[in-house]
Amino acid sequence: MSDLYNPDSIGPRPAYGFYLHEVTGVSFRDSTFRLRAPDARPPLVISDASTVALDHVTAAAGAGTSADVVLQRVAGFHAIDARNQAGQPLRLRGR
Repeated sequence: MSDLYNPDSIGPRPAYGFYLHEVTGVSFRDSTFRLRAPDARPPLVISDASTVALDHVTAAAGAGTSADVVLQRVAGFHAIDARNQAGQPLRLRGR
């Protein structure tokens, strides 16, 4: 058994952009998330977190997903001018 970190060993990631787990005080400002190829995952999945903010963020919508930001047990989430590439507000699911 190798003691080297193998990120592929945990399987597919839940988001094409960022999967934030057990974090506090994370902010994305003036950021853009783009896709090089179609992807069915949302741009952001945030789990067991607090004080997370999106400020002037644009994200490409994942094909076939019903949400752009998935929140799982998140306290203190704020989004200001967070939009998809078509200019619509990011779709949130959960809290």
